[in-house]
Amino acid sequence: MKQLDTRNVIRHRSYNRFDKIASFVLLISPIIMTYALGSYNYAFILTSVLAIISLLKKGFNIKDYPRHILFFLLYWLFIHIITANSISELFSLGLIRILLCYLMYLGLREKEFFYKTYRIICTIVISFFFLQVIMFNIFGYRVPGVTTILPLAIEIDKSDYFTKIMYGERSSSFFSEPAAFVEYIFPLLCIELFRHKKINKVIVSILVIALLLTESGTALFGLTAVLLMFVGKVVFQSKQLVSKFIVVFLSIVVIVFSVYLYSSTEIGQRLLDRQSQLDSNDSSNESSGFVRIYRGFYVFSSMNTLEQIIGNDSPSKIKSQIAACHLEISEDESNELYFNTLQTVLIRTGYIGTFLFFLLLAGLFHQSDYCGKSLVVLLFVLSFISSMLFTEVMAIYFLFIIRNERCLAPPKR
Repeated sequence: MKQLDTRNVIRHRSYNRFDKIASFVLLISPIIMTYALGSYNYAFILTSVLAIISLLKKGFNIKDYPRHILFFLLYWLFIHIITANSISELFSLGLIRILLCYLMYLGLREKEFFYKTYRIICTIVISFFFLQVIMFNIFGYRVPGVTTILPLAIEIDKSDYFTKIMYGERSSSFFSEPAAFVEYIFPLLCIELFRHKKINKVIVSILVIALLLTESGTALFGLTAVLLMFVGKVVFQSKQLVSKFIVVFLSIVVIVFSVYLYSSTEIGQRLLDRQSQLDSNDSSNESSGFVRIYRGFYVFSSMNTLEQIIGNDSPSKIKSQIAACHLEISEDESNELYFNTLQTVLIRTGYIGTFLFFLLLAGLFHQSDYCGKSLVVLLFVLSFISSMLFTEVMAIYFLFIIRNERCLAPPKR
């Protein structure tokens, strides 16, 4: 009996070590995916290897996982099988890898280690971001957070890329672009505002300033969503109707005044100037705003009725559809299939998959605390402007949203 208990203790410690390694790799994946070994970025390689080890070492019990997430992934897998245009597409590792990786991610148990490591990484990347901002405003250039030592995972001209991150107007810390930095640190803002009993105003202020200094539309949309959730929480906690009215009124005044002040600054003006990228009528536009927000809807509207209902997960067919719409991206062919999250769901899984995806978000919203609900709302808003569908960043959001004895949640102060 003692020998059996000893084996269980050893196995438990082994699982804990593995979970810590997998948690760390997951948390640095949004940074190391900038670099590649051949056709695959480092995050893809490391998480894929760990997912296989997890399957062999720990296995999984399907009953232990959120059914809404599994339903969507299984439907996506079904559509992938029936719409594959070739044997190579049928046995593509992409979706299978996503399924295996998410079985690993959602099975992580080292919640305190995950939260502390995430917080440390956020501290490092935010500190470096402010260093870049200060350097650029003083010297006119910044220390790049992306190194030239490792091969990059992008197919655009490397010298132009490094010139942009050193002398461009916007900093992005160790990430490939400001939007990636924004998406990574948003969960920390939600945790600081909604999960702790006492709000640390200094940390919240630092996070909001960092987000605004990115001059990113993603940051503005996300901050608006988080602010509305915060106002909603205050209103909900207020017991008197007069107090609720005063909170709403003051919130509107503060929002309007803040927008006015921000738009009058040089940073705000530059962000407003970038709104020209959001022209939906110019289908030849390759600006980041058009590609992120509108391009996918053009492609989806050109699909036949059956494909719009059930979806189409064949890359070759989607590329043909893109070419028929004359919406190719000439700058970087590796991003030819880039769409925001909602458009990816629509195109690849159709109306049925989109319904299941909304059920997924609704299920997570219903089952989580207020911090989790704010992250679900944030994910929903970012789905219209960012490509996060079942990426490592979305896994980080999920692990802070789902709260039970097995899943991850930071300890309350």
